[in-house]
Amino acid sequence: MRVAQNCGQCEACKRASEGKQTEGGWGRTCHNNFSAQANLQVRREQYAEALPLYEQVLQDAEHSQPCAKRATMLRNRSYVLCKLGRPLEALDDAQEAIGIEPTIAGNHWRKYQALSELDEGSRHGTL
Repeated sequence: MRVAQNCGQCEACKRASEGKQTEGGWGRTCHNNFSAQANLQVRREQYAEALPLYEQVLQDAEHSQPCAKRATMLRNRSYVLCKLGRPLEALDDAQEAIGIEPTIAGNHWRKYQALSELDEGSRHGTL
């Protein structure tokens, strides 16, 4: 089975180029392709469709070392979770992204957005 897009950097592409299988079979889709698909869904404001794509990228990279790409995916998923009315989960993602890349302003901005949503929800009794 071939990888849909071969970036040569993500775990799916590395496994495919080495001829290795995972528990669920061959890594069929480049993680960067999932990222691109998720970003496209966000631009279309289709947040519910974007969420599982970000989750797939993060799940596939769960055992890899913390890195800028993981922080970016967490930051993006935090945005989507806020848009879906799930600020507690968004806050968790933003805080994890800050732990990986504490100097990136976007990570702190997502945390602020999640905290603002929590505050707004508590004032209106929706949380």
